[in-house]
Amino acid sequence: MAVAASDAAAQSSSGLFVASVRDYTLWDPSGAADIPGAHVEADGLWFPLIVNNAYSNSGRKKDNSVRDVDFHDPQLTGNGADVDQLNFDQPGTAISYVIAHGTCGDISSVNCTSDAQCGIAGYCPGQAPLQPTQSKVCIGVSARELVTASTVSWHGNFVRYGAGFLQPHQRSFALGESPSSGGFAGVGTNGGTNVAFIVNSCGIRSRYWQKASNFFHAGVHSVLMAMPTGAWMNSTGVRDGSDARNYTSRGSYIANAILTNQFSAVRHAWLNPTQVDNGFATLKGTGFPSGANVIMARDSTASRTTWHLDTESWFGARLDSNDANGSGYAGIRILCNYNCSVYGT
Repeated sequence: MAVAASDAAAQSSSGLFVASVRDYTLWDPSGAADIPGAHVEADGLWFPLIVNNAYSNSGRKKDNSVRDVDFHDPQLTGNGADVDQLNFDQPGTAISYVIAHGTCGDISSVNCTSDAQCGIAGYCPGQAPLQPTQSKVCIGVSARELVTASTVSWHGNFVRYGAGFLQPHQRSFALGESPSSGGFAGVGTNGGTNVAFIVNSCGIRSRYWQKASNFFHAGVHSVLMAMPTGAWMNSTGVRDGSDARNYTSRGSYIANAILTNQFSAVRHAWLNPTQVDNGFATLKGTGFPSGANVIMARDSTASRTTWHLDTESWFGARLDSNDANGSGYAGIRILCNYNCSVYGT
């Protein structure tokens, strides 16, 4: 399928917006909640692309300047204080990238070996084998969160998205709406980011990825996230799960991939074994990896959706003529750091 061939006259977006939160002393004055390498990771993407004039400056925000309103779409929330159109989803932006905390409160204390033990509002996770003293626990369906740490906050420093079993969808992210996409998502045409990276703890779950990303796709070409998969309990009742970790080379790897070959597929820089292996910690006490990287897309047809997922290049991601113009078809690609074809996600 030839979606938007190389058309020099096509409207092009060249902006880069990067946000990172390292300092979480607002939540924990001891500093234990900080993400030590967050700025290093984000700057690894930012500086090479800006210094080499590969992208233009849509914004570089850190710590207290990263606000919850930067990620909320005012036409989705109905709140005039929300300003994603000036930040994470501003017009003319090709790539938006954020690294911040999330929450993992969806990990339960219910032991399981199958989904049936988790009821209709949860599932038993797939993951690499555990130690004999450990057991899997259910993961429940709930809204996911991106957590900021700013003294200027409208939403309590939470950007909530997705939904729970009896919980309505949380309205926050609506990405990529532009004159090229049209207003199919009902949030106007005042956004514009084409490729969005969201790196946060427990940001998305394999069984609930469509529920979590329900409002994301308003014209955005693709959304790339980290997806922890494992959850467990040891013999003394301590429970934990796999999670995205501090991986300081993540941003620089993506920047290098772009600068080396702008015609390489967007997916290749994210669904790369080295990226996934280094991007997740092992399950504590097991030595086994248990996580994945994902790329998601929605568009008006199955072929357009597949093209965004598998073929679209960094050059193609600049062209606003490639904006999604509907959300009838959804797709995802997953690369695990363990054998998820055997153990599942």
